Amino acid sequence: MLLLLVGSFMMNSVGRYVLRIPVVCLATLFFCTWNGVLRATIATLKANPQRSPVDPDSKVYGEEVRMLLHGKRRSVYRVLFTIRRDTVHVLTVRHSA
Repeated sequence: MLLLLVGSFMMNSVGRYVLRIPVVCLATLFFCTWNGVLRATIATLKANPQRSPVDPDSKVYGEEVRMLLHGKRRSVYRVLFTIRRDTVHVLTVRHSA
């Protein structure tokens, strides 16, 4: 586990400055960033969801399932979704490895 240490000086009750260091896990920061970017990518489906190709495994689901790829290189995820009337329903997000 990687840790990021960020400190700030605060004055205590005696009048001395002490360094306060909150410990934040980098994995948590990474997930929050990744999750925000993923949500922004999914939000682009509002404009034109038909731009995404039909998933090759679409017959398993019994309806037309489309996929949107998110990420680069080894961290590519498939967002599987359907279009019902005028609503996009995200079914799952899977790692494509």
